[in-house]
Amino acid sequence: MKSLLSSSLAILTGLFVLAWSVSAGENAILAVVLLALSTFDSREANAQPNLAEFPFHHAGQFIVDASGRVVLFHGVNLVNKFPPYTPSAAGFQEVDAKLMADAGWNVVRLGVPYSGVEPSPGNYDESYLDRIEESVALLGRHGIFSLLDFHQDLYGPVFTGDGLPPWATLTDNLPLKPSHGFPNDYFELPALQRAFDHFWKNSQGPGQVGLQDRYAAAWGRVAKRFASNRWVMGYDLFNEPFPGQRLASLQLHCRMRGFRPSLRRLHGENRQSHCQHRFHSHDFL
Repeated sequence: MKSLLSSSLAILTGLFVLAWSVSAGENAILAVVLLALSTFDSREANAQPNLAEFPFHHAGQFIVDASGRVVLFHGVNLVNKFPPYTPSAAGFQEVDAKLMADAGWNVVRLGVPYSGVEPSPGNYDESYLDRIEESVALLGRHGIFSLLDFHQDLYGPVFTGDGLPPWATLTDNLPLKPSHGFPNDYFELPALQRAFDHFWKNSQGPGQVGLQDRYAAAWGRVAKRFASNRWVMGYDLFNEPFPGQRLASLQLHCRMRGFRPSLRRLHGENRQSHCQHRFHSHDFL
């Protein structure tokens, strides 16, 4: 009864939002894990049997436990936006994970910037993924799940942001200045808008390979790497995707609809590599 009351109250008070979409005959959870208020106690997650696989699944639009009870995750972002893009390099350690668990948090949206995964075309940095895996394990020791996040701000480091590497940034030689920083450059810097345009068009980059094709392949590599990790609950495929130059012509709604083929490609790559983790998210839907 206590668990039922807690779950009911959490549904009313939680700030965790799930959006359920049906696209191309497939169900996909589009979820963003935000800081949430709920009465779900992280000790309940710790009390789950020590199974080798992810202990939750979905029933309709809800994430549920083995008993069919709705589970509301609540936690924070953890993203190091500067090289080498690892939480440990930013000082994250055991004491911090313990502090999170003591506060009742049970999920972290863990930043995995694409620049760290594939620093040069076709070359994946396994040592970088080792460091990410260590962070996932550290959080897991305290009963905290990870939602892996290919984070980006201002597209990538070419624009003094984070996310996509320089080799995947096509600007058609438009000037990078003047810059007015985040978030102004999204709306005021044509070079940044052009980079997004090329990504959404899957323009050919190095080796005549489409930018999205490489991005999806990198996600497949990451998904395969974490396929058996019970503490990885899912993936945030692209943080805060910007529509590019079409925003200036007020075609945002149509442009967002145009994103769907791109996101279906990423979903498909992840599903082939990682059927166990069924939760994928996008921040704009």
